[in-house]
Amino acid sequence: MDGPDFICTCDPTWTGTYCDSRVDWCLSSPCKYGKCVNYAGSHGCMCDSGFTGKLCENAQDPCALHPCVNGDCISSNDTFRCVCSEGYTGDRCETVVDMCISAPCHNGTCINYGSSYICDCFNSYTGHLCETLIDACHSNPCNDGTCIQQTGSFYCECLAGYTGQSCDTMIDACQSNPCNDGTCIQQTGSFYCECLTGYTGQSCDTMIDACQSNPCVHGTCIPDGSSFRCSCDAKHVGEKCNIVVNVCLSNPCAHGICIPDASSYSCMCEFMYSGKNCDIIVDPCSANPCGNHGMCVPRDSTYYCACDVGFTGDRCEADIDECGASTPCFPGVLCSNVLGGFRCAECPFGFMGNGTHCSSKYDN
Repeated sequence: MDGPDFICTCDPTWTGTYCDSRVDWCLSSPCKYGKCVNYAGSHGCMCDSGFTGKLCENAQDPCALHPCVNGDCISSNDTFRCVCSEGYTGDRCETVVDMCISAPCHNGTCINYGSSYICDCFNSYTGHLCETLIDACHSNPCNDGTCIQQTGSFYCECLAGYTGQSCDTMIDACQSNPCNDGTCIQQTGSFYCECLTGYTGQSCDTMIDACQSNPCVHGTCIPDGSSFRCSCDAKHVGEKCNIVVNVCLSNPCAHGICIPDASSYSCMCEFMYSGKNCDIIVDPCSANPCGNHGMCVPRDSTYYCACDVGFTGDRCEADIDECGASTPCFPGVLCSNVLGGFRCAECPFGFMGNGTHCSSKYDN
C-alpha cells in the first residue's frame, strides 16, 4: 500500500494525514480590507485605516474603497457619487465614452484615444478635425499656366504654346514646317512665317500676282515667275513704262513752244496761231476785241479798233468825258456826261436854243 491503512480525525486547529499541520485560517484571505492574523483555532483581522467590521468589510468613508474607477468620488453620509473624468461614464465611471460617436473628423477617420480622440485625415486634408483642404496650388506648380485645385491633387491649365504636367515645356510650333515657301519664326505660344519674295499668306502658300497692282503705268504687265516685266506703249519707256518718250524732239509745234507732259505734249502757241500743233491762223477779230463800242479792223497779223463817237482806248473800252475841261455847252449851261456823248441843260433865261448854242430872244 502507498498510504497508511488508517484515518486520523484531527482537532479543529490541525490538519494533514497525521494531523501534524496547523490550519491556516488566513489562507482564504477572509479580511477584505485588512491583514489576517492566525490565532489558535481561529484568526483575526487587523483592518486598514477607515475600515471596520469582523472581516474589515465596512468602510467608515464610502469613498475609501475608491469605487469610482475613472473619476472622483464624492461621499455624502453613508453613500457616494462619482464625477467621471473626460471620456468616461457610468455609475462608477467604468465605461469609456465613444468620443467618435459625433463623427468630429470632417474629412478623416476618428480614432478613440484614451479619454479623447485623434483624426486620421484623408489625403489632401489637415487640421485637428481634418477641416482644412491643403492648397496644392500654394507653391505655384504651374510654370506657364493656371493651377486648378482638386480634391487631393491639382492640375495645370497651360497657356497657349505650353504643355507638360507643370506647363514647363514650350510647344515647338515650327516642328511641322508650316511655312511652305518661307521661314518659320517661333513665338511664345505661336509662330509666324517670313515668306520668300513672291509669296504671301499665313503659311506662305500663295504666289503673289505681281501684275495685280498694275505696275506698268503705260504698258502691259507680263507675269515672270514671282516678278513681272512691262511691254510699254509707243510713247513710254522704263521698267514700269512711266517715262515719257521726248515727243518734242520732232518739233511738232509749228508756231509755238513744245512742252512734254506725262503722256504726250502740249504747244504754247505764238500770237495769231492755235490748234494742237499751233498750225491754225487765228482771225484776230473773231474774239470781238473791240467790244460793243468799236469796229475791229484786221491789220497784218494783228488788228486795230475804230471806236464809235464818244469812246476811246485800244479796245474802245473808255467813255470820253465831253464835259471835261472844255465844255461843249453854252457858257453857264450845265453839261452832263452820258455814255458815248453829253447832254446840255436848257439855255439861260432870256435865251433860246439847244443848250449847246443859245441866242437872245431879243436879238432881231
